[in-house]
This record gives sequence, C-alpha cells and structure tokens, in this order.
Amino acid sequence: MPPRRQIHLRLARLEQMAGEALRRTNSPPVPPADDGAAFAIQLANTFRRMVGAYERNGAASRAEAAEKASSALSEPERETLDGPPDQVSWSGLTGLASQDPEQAQRRWEEIKQAARDVIASGHEAMQAIEGPDATCWARALYLAVRDQLIAAWRPRDGQEMQLVEMLAQARLMVWSWQQCLMGHFYLANADLKRTMEKGSRYCGRVLSHAEETEEAMSMVERWHALYLRTLKALQGLRRGQAGITIRGAGQVNLAATQTIVNS
Repeated sequence: MPPRRQIHLRLARLEQMAGEALRRTNSPPVPPADDGAAFAIQLANTFRRMVGAYERNGAASRAEAAEKASSALSEPERETLDGPPDQVSWSGLTGLASQDPEQAQRRWEEIKQAARDVIASGHEAMQAIEGPDATCWARALYLAVRDQLIAAWRPRDGQEMQLVEMLAQARLMVWSWQQCLMGHFYLANADLKRTMEKGSRYCGRVLSHAEETEEAMSMVERWHALYLRTLKALQGLRRGQAGITIRGAGQVNLAATQTIVNS
C-alpha cells in the first residue's frame, strides 16, 4: 500500500476515535431509572412476609394475620420519617405507604439521593474494607489517596470512578498487609533470637510465624495484582480516547513524541 494511502487510513482512524471520544464526553448523563414499580413490589413483598410471620406465630387465619400486620404498620416509625436514611427499614416504608403513599415515595427518593451522595463522597467505598474498629485516620488516608487518583485520572463517568476507587482500596490494602508482613517478620526474628540466647535447639513458634509471614506476603501480592488489574482496566477504557479531529491537514504532530505526519 502506498505511504500516502497508509497515512490517510491512519488519519481516518484517528478521526473516528476522536469522534467516539467526543460523543462520550458530550453525551448527557443517564437519568436514574424509574423504579416505582419495583418499589411497590418490594413494599408488597414486605407486607406479605409480615403476614406470613403472624401466621406462623399463632394467628387464627390469614385475615387475622393481615389485620395484625396492618395494625403494626399503622404508626410510622420515627426513623422512617426523619431518621438517618441508612436506618430506614422496608417495614417502616411499608407502614408509611399504607398511611401516605406519596410521602413514602418522597422518602424513598430522599434515601436514594442520600445513597448517591455517599457514593460520590467516597466514604462508602472505604467502609467496604474497614474493620469494626476503624479510625478516622484510616478513612482520611483513603480519601487522600482517592483525591490523588482523581486528580491523576480525572474520571469521566461512574464506571471510571468505580475503577479509581478500587485502585484506592487496593493501594490501602497493600499498605495494610505490608505492615502485617513486617510485623510478622520482626516478631519471628525476636522469638528466634530469644530461643538462640537460651541455648535451645527447638524454636517453638518459628513455624507459626513462617506461616503467618507467608500468608501476609500472599495477601500483599493479591492486592497488588488487583491494583494492577484495575489500573489496566482503567487504561483500557482510555485507550480509545483521542484529543483532536484532523481534516485535510498538511502536517500533524501526534502525542508527546511529536511524531510528524505529512499528508
């Protein structure tokens, strides 16, 4: 194929890639799906389970069980009306819907918006890997790493944002398991030194420490591998991004290497 023909084909591919990137960038955000029907089904299923529970616990008939369930739902719980969104139960919303369906729907929309806000803040992603006694400092470290990755990658949509947060999670877990690894390493050395000072040929806990060290090393490798796989996925999403559209240019400089193409 003549060089000029090859150049034109490459320019055409660049134009196509740039057009696809522009469409992705300029496309409006997808609005949240209407889940009204699913919400109603969930409330109905909640009421059905409550009726079943009353039947199993001595109700004389299905009608009596339904009456008891309705009575239990007659007074909406305070948490349902104005409590923290993450504390609202399905039974609470079911009771609210039995009294005021529109208010129940509004409350459900408030809960969903609160969930979106928490996801956008990054806190929920860190909670997924926190222990029960997590400190404020651990959360702040995660958010700092997350901010750095956001600044580096500038995620364009929710999918890329989730990959960035997975990178932040993996980075913190690598650090955590590296600390465990070094702790096992120094503890094993200390026990071995004490045993040798006593003149004993039997090192009672060395094998246990060796197993724990091996496990910590394995976890470091696993989380580092997850970090690299996530990074590769994020790079793959960016591979099709192009910054310019070329139409009939005489000379084009491509990428940071300043490759010059003459048409």
